[in-house]
Amino acid sequence: MPVDTDELMNILMILASEENLKVTVNESVKGGLLTGTSAALGGLLMGPVGLAVGGAVGGCAASYMAADKFKPVVEVLQEMSYDKKKRLAQAVKNVISNLNITDVAKLAVLLSRNTAVRKMVIDAVISFLRNELNYKV
Repeated sequence: MPVDTDELMNILMILASEENLKVTVNESVKGGLLTGTSAALGGLLMGPVGLAVGGAVGGCAASYMAADKFKPVVEVLQEMSYDKKKRLAQAVKNVISNLNITDVAKLAVLLSRNTAVRKMVIDAVISFLRNELNYKV
């Protein structure tokens, strides 16, 4: 029996949850810029102590601003359209195609026992999220 897309998506959601994968859209870059700018301004105004104070204040502000911007991959997978789910499932199937896996139960067992296969599947999911949906994982 071939691997079903819906069943495969369930396995991918469990895997993403276990790995605690999260995505963001440019928030890390914005936070880094805010922290760096704050540290530079603090350094200009107060010297070496200002670098530390500015960096700390900027880091705290960046953390506060980005608090709601990170989203679990599980949530992203649930919200994807069926077409995107099919494309993700096909990308994962391409990765595991040479492993002779005929159903999701075999895949689940293999993912729980074989870290190399687990990493291949996680890398396929991350690659899809980056390339197809423009997320940063």
